[in-house]
Amino acid sequence: MLSIILFFSFFLHIVAFWMIYSLHNKLKQNHSTDLEEISELLELYLDELKEENKQLMDELNNNKSFSSQEKEFEVIEDELNNHPVQNDELPLEKVDLMETSLEAEVLHLHQKMYTPNDIARKLNCGKTEVELIIKFHEKKDANT
Repeated sequence: MLSIILFFSFFLHIVAFWMIYSLHNKLKQNHSTDLEEISELLELYLDELKEENKQLMDELNNNKSFSSQEKEFEVIEDELNNHPVQNDELPLEKVDLMETSLEAEVLHLHQKMYTPNDIARKLNCGKTEVELIIKFHEKKDANT
């Protein structure tokens, strides 16, 4: 009777070790797959950034009136700052504006079930950037 119990115990230990080993391999594979996906998304994101930077540089080089607009803005700003305040006028106050970050807007639209293409189009940013933000947020939520 004792030999049957020992054999059964030995068999259960072998099955348990085999299951632990297979789960360990599966977790390793998932981890490497996640890293590969993230690195691919980062590469695509960098490519999009390079393309956007190139377009911006081309646009700035083609647009010569940018510097004249900047000078005009400085003249108007000087006039406003040097304008004397009369008794019936209130002084100009600086207003603090709070802008939401791109990440917050992406996550907000993602919660409203927008697709990454729709979010990218609506926020005028790259689809890969949107996917990357969503992926990092999901990864962060999974870790907490």
